[in-house]
Amino acid sequence: MSRRGYWMAMIDVGDPDVYKQYIEANAVAFAKYGAKFAVRAGRYESPEGPTG
Repeated sequence: MSRRGYWMAMIDVGDPDVYKQYIEANAVAFAKYGAKFAVRAGRYESPEGPTG
């Protein structure tokens, strides 16, 4: 039985064109390993303010 892994990320896209290339490059690995997205969202607002 294979083990599951989870990847959680919060990103700020500074250059949409470069980010599109990043998504396309990752599509190969996602397809190979059967990646599924549990949650995907657009813009958000943190109720507690910015992090970092």
